[in-house]
Amino acid sequence: MAQREYVYARRVWRKADDGGLYCVQRACAQPAPPPAGCRTVRVEDFAGGLVVRCVPGIYDPGSPAAELASVYFEDSKCNARIVNLAVKKVCGCCAWPRGR
Repeated sequence: MAQREYVYARRVWRKADDGGLYCVQRACAQPAPPPAGCRTVRVEDFAGGLVVRCVPGIYDPGSPAAELASVYFEDSKCNARIVNLAVKKVCGCCAWPRGR
C-alpha cells in the first residue's frame, strides 16, 4: 500500500450531560491541491467518528471505566482483485466450510 495524503475537516466537542467527547471528521475538497507525490495516493473519500465517555465499571460498578466507539471509512483505491486475494489468503482458514 502506498503512502496516503489526507485533506479533511474535523469537529470535536464535549457534551456535559453524558461527559462524552465526540469527534467527527470527513474529507473535504481543496480548490487547488498541490500535485501528489510520485508514490502518494490522495484520499478523497474519507469519513470517521469517535465517542469517548466515562461509564460504570463492568466488575465493580463503583469504579469508572472508559467506553470507546469508533467508525471509519476510507476509499483505499486498491484494486478489488488484490483485496479479494488478501481476504481469501488471510480469512480463508477461518471461513465456514461451504457446501458444494
